[in-house]
Amino acid sequence: MIFSVSDTGTGIPPHEMTRIFEKFHRVHDPKGRSYEGTGIGLALTQELVKLHGGELDVESTYGHGTTFIIKLRIGNSHLPADQLVTGKDYSDVGTATPRPYGESVVEEADRWNKDAHPNSVKTFNGGAGSTTSSETGSTIGAPHSTLVPISSRGCRVLVADDNDDMRRYVKGVLVQFYDVIEASNGQDALALALQEHPDLILSDIMMPGLSGFGLLKVLRSSPELRTTPFILLSAKAGEEARVEGLLAGADDYLAKPFSARELIARVHTHLDIAKMRIELEKRVKERTKDLMESEERYRYRTPKTITNIEF
Repeated sequence: MIFSVSDTGTGIPPHEMTRIFEKFHRVHDPKGRSYEGTGIGLALTQELVKLHGGELDVESTYGHGTTFIIKLRIGNSHLPADQLVTGKDYSDVGTATPRPYGESVVEEADRWNKDAHPNSVKTFNGGAGSTTSSETGSTIGAPHSTLVPISSRGCRVLVADDNDDMRRYVKGVLVQFYDVIEASNGQDALALALQEHPDLILSDIMMPGLSGFGLLKVLRSSPELRTTPFILLSAKAGEEARVEGLLAGADDYLAKPFSARELIARVHTHLDIAKMRIELEKRVKERTKDLMESEERYRYRTPKTITNIEF
């Protein structure tokens, strides 16, 4: 069985053809219509096709479009027996009791789609941060309210991500508690940061123009923003990627996909730490000033010692 998918886009440059199936690789083409994506879609598609014993080929004419060709064998005799699901087992899947993880995924998707409820009203009484639908009477996102104490609410958070869907999702989660401003690329994020002085910055790593690492480097050299909490967002998971982000100067590293609860918890934690640091610095300055004033008073009140007395 062979089927193909074609587009009429800008095509793929010849020198990029050998790398398009690499994880996290994105074609850098100024003629492209979008810079969105993490660079894992084609890699995952190829792996999925291979798991079914198939092949994925690509044909592209630069400037005219691209065609992806998938070849799959009919039947399942070519697949490993231990990976096949019988009809009886398959019918049981739909009636099985959902596992806790499955339930959490459903709840997460429900929160993603909260914009689809036009009659939803945000309420902050008895369950801050919860959203109650006037149609169903159900409460969406109520468990998050326990994660954000009053002390950190109202802080300004800058979200920088070139992917519209991811930026909309992050903003939808955080706007219940914080004042959220957003940027679709690194340059805009830098301009907003210098103008608005946010309390915390959430930035994707792979962005056109100025990357998340580049944005972090510039802000860390700014006297006014060098201590602003900075959380990197990336599709790259694993210890090596986290260490790279932290060594670059980020306060935290959050791998996609992440849950709303984890996002809120990390943002609140770093906002809280930043407030404690500011308060500590204030106290140190006040204490230093008091000590200097005491030293001056002591210096003027101490009588001078008489020396070189002659008889």
